Amino acid sequence: MQCSLINQLSKVVTFTIFVFAVLYQKSLALTCYDNTGKDNEMRLVSNDDWTFCSLIPDAPFNKNTPGKVYGLGAANDDLAPYLLAFENNDANYAVLSVCIFERYDLRTFSPKFQVPENLFRCVCNYDKCNSRTSFEHYLDRLADKSAKKQSKNWKSLPFCLDDCSYCCSCLSFLKHISKRQDFSYVWLFTGKSGILAPRSSLI
Repeated sequence: MQCSLINQLSKVVTFTIFVFAVLYQKSLALTCYDNTGKDNEMRLVSNDDWTFCSLIPDAPFNKNTPGKVYGLGAANDDLAPYLLAFENNDANYAVLSVCIFERYDLRTFSPKFQVPENLFRCVCNYDKCNSRTSFEHYLDRLADKSAKKQSKNWKSLPFCLDDCSYCCSCLSFLKHISKRQDFSYVWLFTGKSGILAPRSSLI
């Protein structure tokens, strides 16, 4: 009788520990919006292997993969540049998102790629932060009420040099540099602000 009671208590304790372990694991998991399934339906997915949520905005320069959102982990990308950027956060300053504009030339890997492809994408690092598929709404979603005005102003600030200095909006700037043959650009930091400039203008 006593042995049976001990066994029952042992099962209850084991089950309780298991439940708490599952709940703890879920609390560590990052939850991101994801529409990369076969049906392209928007879903909320939690995964403890993800470090960031990612967005490929629905924009003209993302012709091949517009409006994609998904989770990002070490298994599907090099996270080092993103981790470095988010390490700058402190009590008075926070990186809300890191965006990169890339060009991939995959013609040497497969004949189905006829021309180099451009890709603009952003990452953020808290639950459901990639809820919007358009770039402007994404920025508004990231910014809280007190920072919203600053977020909108950022899109109209000049942040380029040399022959692209006339491109003062974010979207027109990206369209401009995507047409350049020399697409080696660098991000220059001055304190906690930066400018994106052609590498050739710095030589």
